[in-house]
Formats: sequence, C-alpha cells, structure tokens
Amino acid sequence: MDTSSFIFSCSAHLESLIIQAPSDFECHKEEAVQTFHKTDLYISLSHPTFGQSYPLNLVPNKGIYCTSNLTRVPNPDYKESDGKTDDLSTLISKSNVSKFKSEWSLGLAVVSEDKEVLSSLSQSEIDEVLPQPPSELTHLLSLYKEIKSTTAFTTTSLLPTPTFDGSILTTKHTSISQKLEYPVPSSPSSWTCLHSPSSYKNDGNLWLNLSDGYLAGGRKNWDGSGGTGGGMIHYESEKALGRLKPLSVKITTLNAELKGVDCFSYDEDDMVNIPNLREMLDNLGIDYANLNKTAKTTAELEVELNLSYDFSAITEEGSSLVPVSGPGLIGLKNMGNSCYLASVSQLILSGNVEEIWRRYGKVEIRKEGMMSSDIVTQVRKVVNCFKEGYTSEGYTGAVGDDDDPRGQVLPTMFKKSIAGKHEEFNTGQQQDAVEWFRWFLERVSEAEEEEVKVKGLFGFEMEQRNVCVDDKTVRYKKSEDNCLVLNVPKEKIVYEEEQEREEKKMKVEGEEKKIPTGKVSIYDCLDHLTQPSHNPDHLWEHNNSRGTTSTLGVKTFPKYLPLQVQRYEIDEATYMPKKLEVDVDVPETLELEKYRAKRPDGDVEAPDSAPADAAPAQFVPNEAALQQLMGMGFQRNGCVRALLNTGNSDADSAMNWVFAHMEDANFNSELSPSELSPGSTSDGPTSMDVDVDEAAVASLVANLGMFTAEQVRPVFAHVNGAQDRAADWLFGHMDSLDADIAALAAAPAAASSSSSPSGSDVQVVSDGQGVYDLIGFVSHIGPNTGSGHYVCHLKKDGKWVIFNDDKVALSVKPPKTKGFLYLFVRRDGGVEGW
Repeated sequence: MDTSSFIFSCSAHLESLIIQAPSDFECHKEEAVQTFHKTDLYISLSHPTFGQSYPLNLVPNKGIYCTSNLTRVPNPDYKESDGKTDDLSTLISKSNVSKFKSEWSLGLAVVSEDKEVLSSLSQSEIDEVLPQPPSELTHLLSLYKEIKSTTAFTTTSLLPTPTFDGSILTTKHTSISQKLEYPVPSSPSSWTCLHSPSSYKNDGNLWLNLSDGYLAGGRKNWDGSGGTGGGMIHYESEKALGRLKPLSVKITTLNAELKGVDCFSYDEDDMVNIPNLREMLDNLGIDYANLNKTAKTTAELEVELNLSYDFSAITEEGSSLVPVSGPGLIGLKNMGNSCYLASVSQLILSGNVEEIWRRYGKVEIRKEGMMSSDIVTQVRKVVNCFKEGYTSEGYTGAVGDDDDPRGQVLPTMFKKSIAGKHEEFNTGQQQDAVEWFRWFLERVSEAEEEEVKVKGLFGFEMEQRNVCVDDKTVRYKKSEDNCLVLNVPKEKIVYEEEQEREEKKMKVEGEEKKIPTGKVSIYDCLDHLTQPSHNPDHLWEHNNSRGTTSTLGVKTFPKYLPLQVQRYEIDEATYMPKKLEVDVDVPETLELEKYRAKRPDGDVEAPDSAPADAAPAQFVPNEAALQQLMGMGFQRNGCVRALLNTGNSDADSAMNWVFAHMEDANFNSELSPSELSPGSTSDGPTSMDVDVDEAAVASLVANLGMFTAEQVRPVFAHVNGAQDRAADWLFGHMDSLDADIAALAAAPAAASSSSSPSGSDVQVVSDGQGVYDLIGFVSHIGPNTGSGHYVCHLKKDGKWVIFNDDKVALSVKPPKTKGFLYLFVRRDGGVEGW
C-alpha cells in the first residue's frame, strides 16, 4: 500500500494518538498476551498484544497498531560448550544465549471501529519515508520508534536464571589419618578407577580418597548415569573393617591455586570445604601445582544437567515412543526446572477435567490493563492452546520444535501470574508438584468471578471420630482438603525373595549395593490412613479425663479425587528427605466406599464446655509424633515447640517447622507456662480467642512451608477460617508480618466471628459413590522433590499418553506403580454449578 492511502485510512485516529511510556507488562513484541501466537502480532503501548487470528471483535479498541513478524537467524553470540573446562559462571552465561536469535520486522496497521484491518505499511515502506516523513505521519512515526526501541517484556525475560546454591559447609573431618597405600600415577592419562577399570568412561569422574590415595569413580546418578560408584564402595568396605576414610577430592579439578576444587565427605554425605586441603594433598605427595583442571565440577555438571539433559532417556526405559499431537496433546516447553508446572498443568488442563475446558476453553476479555498477569486470562491462554492444538498461525512444523519458537508453548506469563508473590515458585528451582497443584487451585479460585470455584471440583471433606476412653462419648471433627495424602506403611511392603537373593549375591561379590524395590497395594495405604489410633494424653475437658481413640474417614467423595502417595521420608542419619523405593499397585478402578466416614447409631456426643471449676488445660504434645521427632535426634523442648506451632497434628508437619527454626535461639529452651497454656489474659475476647480449625491451620502451615501455626492462627480467625484468604493475607503482609500479626492477635474479635465466609470463599463439595477410574498421574524421577524430573501420563480415548515437558507420545509402559500424584474421576460424575 502506498503512503498516501495509508495516511487517508488512519487520518481519523491521528489526532487522538497518545504517545506514552510503555508498560513493562504490556509491550510484548515476542508473543500475544492471550494466545501463544508469535507471528502477525498487533502491538500497542496502551493495549495488550494480540495475534492476527485472534477474534477481532475482542480487540480492545480501534486505532493504530504496530505489527510484528518473526524470523529466525543464527545467533553469532552462541558458542558450544567445549565439554571439559567451562567454569560455572561460563556455563550459566552460555545457558542464556540461544543457538538462534529471533528478529522481528515491525510495520503499522489501522484497525477500524468494526475491528477490521483497514490498511497497513510494512517495515520496508516505513523505512523509505523515515528520513523525510510526511507531516501527517510525524506523530505516528514517533509511536513506531518508541515501540521499536522498547525493550519489550518478552517471554525469555520472564524465564528465571538457572541457579546454583553454592553454599558449602566446612567438613568436621579436618584431622584424618593419612597413609599412601595406593600410589597415584604422575601422568593423568594413566588415571583410572581402581575398583572397576573396565567401567570407567574416561570422563574425568575420578575421586581421590585423602586417607589412602585410592582413586575411583564417582557415585552413580539417580537416573543411572554418572560414575562407577567405586569411591563409595571403597569407603563402605573400609568402614566395615573399622577404618574411617571419609574425605575425597575430584582429582580432575585440581589446579595450582586449588580454586573451585570439588571435595566430598562420604560420612557427611555432602560436598564440603576442606580448609587444610593443601596440607592433605602434600601429605600424599600429590603434585597439584603442575595439574590443570580437566573436568567440570559437580556444581557445573548440575547446572549443565538442568540446562541440557535429555530426559527421554529415563522415561519408560528408553522405549521407542510414537509422537502424537493435536487437541489435548500439547506439551509445554521446559523453562528451567519447570517440569513440576508442566506435569500438573497437563494433568488438569489438558481435557481430562472437562469442566475446566468448558469454563476456560474460550477467549474473551476479562479486563483491560495487565492481562499478562491476570490469572484467569493466562489460564484461558493455556487451556485454549491445549484445546485447539495450535501454537502460531501458519506454523506447520512439529509442536515443541527446539529450533523454532513458533512451535513452542512457553508458559512464562502463566507461571508468573499463578506464582504471584510466592517466594519459591518465583525462582528457577525445582518444586514439589503437589504443592504447586494446591497453590494453583487456591490462586485460580480466588481470581474466579463465578460462584462455584474450580477448587470445588477436587474438594472433599474428611471426618475424624474421636472417642473418649473414659465415658465412650464422641466428638466429630471435620476438615476440608483437595488432595488425599497417603503414607506408605513400611510393615506392608513385600520384597520378592529373588530380589533379596540377588542383593545378597551382589554384597558377596563386592558390587555396589542396590536398594531393592518393594511392593505395596494402594489399599494397604488407605487402610493405614483409616485405621484407629490411640492418644493416651489427649485431655477431654468435659470430664478432665485423658485418652482418645481416633478414626479418620472420607466424608464426601469429589468428582475428581487427587491422591498423593508420599514416597519420601526423613533419613535418620542425615535428617534429609530420601525416597522410599517401593512400587505401589494402583488399579485403574478404585473402590473407596469402605473408607467413608461413619457415625454409628448410639453415639453420644461429648459436651462442648468444661466444668466451671476446671483448671485451664496445658498443651499436651502428640506423643507418637513427639517420639518420632525425638527419635531423629532432636531435643524434647524443640520437638514440643514444633508440635505446638504446627497444630499438634503429625511428625511431618512438625519436621518442616524444625528444619525452618532449628537455628532459633530459643529452639531448645524450656517452654514457659504461658506458652503451654491456651487462652488470653486480656479483659475481652481477641482474635486469638476465636475457635479455629487446628487441622486446617496445620494444613496451611505445611502447604505454604514458610509460616508457623502461631502466625497462621490469628490470621485464620481474622478471615473466618478461609484458607485462600489467609494465604493471601500472609503473603500480602510480608514486609511487616510480625507487627501486623501482633495487631491482629491483640484486636477485639469480630462481633460475629462465627459468620459464614463470603460467597467467594465457599469451598464447593460434591458427593457421590466412592467408585473411581484412573485418568492420569504424575511421576517423579529423582532422590527428592527438590530435584529430579516430573512427567505426566494421561488416559486419552482408552490409550495412555506420556507428557514429558514438550514431548508428547503414546505410552508403551505407563509406570502406574511409580506415581507421585494420581487423578481419579468418580464414575457417577456430576458437580452442581458446572
């Protein structure tokens, strides 16, 4: 189109054209705000970026827009890693430079009152008139230059920088016995693993034991890669003979300055700093002054693994999988440790939860302004992409193509909007998928305008029946949740005899010990959850007696039941989470009616009030949880304090509190009577006097992972027990949290503290027959939920499909026994309000 025709088309808009500073959140030049289109974009300084195929009747306003088209060219700044000597900072720097770079050509377009594109100018046509522009275009070209020069809030800028926590503790073994028993060859070319020379890959993964000079391979990784494991085997065999040889150094990282050298303590099971390393090497006669670093350190390898590891090698035992794509079969590009987000999103947003597709499977304007950070808008963006099976208009390549961003679904705006102010989810570190699932439900439900919230699809009630041992009266306690967490009963784990014989054989032959994988049924886990438990110390106020028998049951069965198998426990030696190697037999049809909470005929409920002359009851810790915590080596006062601050519910919740507060000055101090006695000394009732659901308090403490029950309790009272509002209040007062909570705790209680929460806070709970079908599950590969990798399996039209980030394929061997989070659908279906 010639310039004069364009001027005529846009003349009606020129006078009202506003040149303003671009909003960081809205000037997107790489991707549309409400779809994943990356080509044929329409950009404004005052309205969200949209794609050409976006329904024009939903375009915010008529007017003049910049247009953007994407091309891909090789990036001259990209450099391949040499695979050997790049240090940590270089690795991280290289990780932020793509092999290709994207270039955009900007044009101008006029959108009419009827939301039709009337006319446009290409970049080449604009470049022709820029030196001497017509007076009518001067103001418009200022807008064009402003957008062109703007550093857009692009999708890549949302990505977290790969991080590595470089904090390393100093070893306690600074004084060890040293005697060179295995002379080290002077030439590095002669170095090999003394334990298993034939298995050594010549990859530099060799560790020198600082006690005797034994040179051997490093430990195997959780995915089967890594070294020969010879160094650990040598340490274990020497330890069995009473000879402790705890320290080793990665010999291929030695250099004259001893800068960035890898040191490991087998006894402390961690990377360590050895302050007298130079002296120890001298004692063994190691000529480190003439050595050069020839291999990456563990930290560098960890970052490189997170950046480039092909996880397809560890899913379904390397089976040849057939890729699939289309509606409900779209993968999500890994943004750096984001597989937890991808797996959960695919589990609940890829069509197996039909109600979510009905609510969010349409593009519409929710509000103008910050659409890139609007939760509902970004959920719609992901759901529509999954539902329609597209990425960019006109793109015909494979979805997930690493070489072309037009085929990639990078959920950066989605993550940022859901993460909100959450300190952990805003990082580039791996997270717990179940925690993200819970957080997602709360954030989306808070943002929804509908009366029936998305969390109601998954919400259910649990009921605990407590029986007084003295007079057999009962008290029922209800709680709400959206994920049924099952612990694995160790006493029910069955190990195959053949597996045990193989383990013994390996021990005799001196091979590396392998942890056998046991088997247990999901029904064993459910039986364990619902079996009666006895607490001899629980105080009943109505008769001042002690002793309770408690039974837990499921009161209502939701349409969709999320079920987590808790595969991690605290290692008693290191106090760190470790994985329980067990296969859980999960049938595709689950019968749960036997676990429904029951209220037997003839139950007599215990009176609510205590006798007038009864003395105030002191806090009595849950004895079973207390013994479990003390059995891990912590002192009684610290354990009691942990239970007091986590609702006195269970050892797991208290353990999280212990790890967060074990360095507190008063952690092991004796608790004062005022700390152990409930109630308030003020003249009138305060927020602290309002009765709150302690189980709900404990649940929120465990889920958020950064607040104590002491902090959560007054907030709960303030928001009438609404978990989502309590979480929002806590995160919204981070800058002055303690002061604000103190003000809440001292404030008079609301006149009607028992009033129901507002409609937006209602947790919708449906009920039906407890018969469920398995429709999907998330599996975790790795030693703990803070590392490793998540993948998702979904049942689509009777066939299992694996979602491994952006790779989607028909599943050959769905590992149903390895699941971390399962999703079941109730057979009789139906949820009111949907």
